[in-house]
Order: sequence, then C-alpha cells, then structure tokens
Amino acid sequence: MKKISIIMPIFNEEKNITSTITQLFQILTKFKTFLFEIIAVNDGSTDKSLEILKKYKIKIINHPKRQGYGASLKDGIENSSYNDIIILDADGSYPASQLYQIIKYNGPDSLIIGSRTNYFSLIRHFINKILALLASLLFQRWITDLNSGMRLFKKQIIQQLNYLTWPNGFSFTTTMTLSCIITNNMVKEISIRCESRKGESKAIIHQLGFNILKIIFRFFKLKYEKRTNFV
Repeated sequence: MKKISIIMPIFNEEKNITSTITQLFQILTKFKTFLFEIIAVNDGSTDKSLEILKKYKIKIINHPKRQGYGASLKDGIENSSYNDIIILDADGSYPASQLYQIIKYNGPDSLIIGSRTNYFSLIRHFINKILALLASLLFQRWITDLNSGMRLFKKQIIQQLNYLTWPNGFSFTTTMTLSCIITNNMVKEISIRCESRKGESKAIIHQLGFNILKIIFRFFKLKYEKRTNFV
C-alpha cells in the first residue's frame, strides 16, 4: 500500500481552508489502495484558521507566532510519517483536484512538480517565467516552474540534501527544485491549472523574485564548486 503525507502550510486562510480540505478529501477517496495523512501547519494565523482546522480529523501543528512558509514546511516534514510527501498551498490557487495528476503518476522521480500553466497576475506570470528561463539556461535543463506550491517528493532525498538549512520563507520550494537538479535527482514537471484565490497573496512578489534570483546564482556557483548543500 502506497503511503503519502500531505502537508499544508497555513497563514490567515480562513476563507479558503474549508474548500481546500473538502476538495482534498474528495480526491483522496479515488485512491482506495493508498494511505494518506494530512498535516496542517498553522503559522501564527490571526484569523479563524486554527479554529476551522480543528473541525477536521487531521494532524495540526500550531506556531503561536509566524515563522514563515519554509519553516512551516520543515515542521510538517519533520512530523510526517511517510517517505512520500505532498505539499499543497491552502490558499485555493492550487485546486486539490489537480493533485490527481500528480498522485497517479507512477514514475521513479525524486521530485514531481505541479507546473502552473496559467496565472491570475500578469506580473507574477512574467517574473516567474523569466526566472525559470534564466535557471533553464544556467543549469542546462528546461524548467517551467521553480517555486510551485504543489509538489510530491521523497523525504529521504531531501533529508540527504540537508533541507533544514533551506530558507524559512517562500523561496524554500525554489531551493528544493535546484537542490534536486544539481545533485542529479530526477525531477518531473506535470502541468496543472490554477484558480484565483480568495484574499490577498501573502508573498511580496518583487521581494520573492529577488530572493529567487539570488538563490539561482548561488546554486549556479555551488554547481561549479561541486557542492550539494545550501548553507
């Protein structure tokens, strides 16, 4: 029986949690031979997010104060029971129904990325595509989505890549992607479609873009120094 831990980092998502978890349970019922656990990491929410989470039979990790998107993922990974891990943003922009394509894929890859084919912000779309193109040129491998918030990976692999040293912010996923690439772990991108979220994005796009740019060049340097850890 295949076993998968699903981690959702949450910060002030009271408008989206119910829909996301409902969709998630609906899609998981299609995989009758799979065993799933859902881990919600409440990252210091100041709205009713934690109160809503407590209505569901899921594992909850609560940060009294906000620690960051990456920090939430680290805690979720550390407390996961299984080697196969999915991360899913709870903001509604990644429909849980799109997970079907990722879960049913049965390849040997260490990292499977839900690569977004559409965006609801032209600026976000432009910045993400430019950064992905730059990374593709530098690492000589076609990359379409560096920091998607929907992906499946092997816990054992990222433990070997020293994931606890990765950023505590939104660039955690970019670091995961590039870490796998420069260590020759197999990476697969599967196309997904996004939806418009309720509420405002927590990421400051220009700041995130700058952080990702720095990470791209840092990994490019690591590649030629033949180092594998992001420190």
